Amino acid sequence: MVNDCSRNSLNRFTPKEINTVTLPTYLSPSLTQAATSLRSKVAIVTGASSGIGLEVTKKLTANGYRVVANSRHITSAMTLSETSDLKLMDGDISLQETAQRVVATAIHHFGSIDLLVNNAGIFISKPFTEYTAEDFLLATATNLSGFFMYRSSQCHRCVFRNRDILSM
Repeated sequence: MVNDCSRNSLNRFTPKEINTVTLPTYLSPSLTQAATSLRSKVAIVTGASSGIGLEVTKKLTANGYRVVANSRHITSAMTLSETSDLKLMDGDISLQETAQRVVATAIHHFGSIDLLVNNAGIFISKPFTEYTAEDFLLATATNLSGFFMYRSSQCHRCVFRNRDILSM
C-alpha cells in the first residue's frame, strides 16, 4: 500500500491505484472526530425534573453531554443527582433572573453552551373555560414567558450564537 499522498506522487498512479493510497494520519476523519469529541457538548434543559425534560436530560448525560438541568424544584424532586457533568438549578423559568443564573452556571462550570432545550411547561387539568385569572397567569408565565426569557436575555445573544435551540 502506498503511504505518500502528496500531489506529485499521485500523478504517477492510475485511477484504479489511487484508491489504494492511504491518507496521512493528520487527515484521517476518525482523528478529526476524536478531537471534536474531546470537548463534551454542553446543554441546558428546562423542565428537567419530570417527563420529557427528565428523559432528555438522562439521554444527553448518557451520551456524554454536560448538562445544567432546571425546574422549579429540581433538587427536591430527587429524580436526578448532581454530578460533575450534571448541575441542578432550582428556579422559576418565567423569571429572567432564573435564565441568567442557569446560563451563568453553564458558563462557569462548563465554559460554553451548545444546546438549549426549552421544555418547561405546565398543564392545568381543567377546561380552559374554567381557568381562573391565576391559572391563566401561571400557564402563560411558564409556557410563554419562560421560553422568552432565554431567547431575549443578553446571555442568549452572547452565548447561543450559532448553537442549537430546541423548544418543545
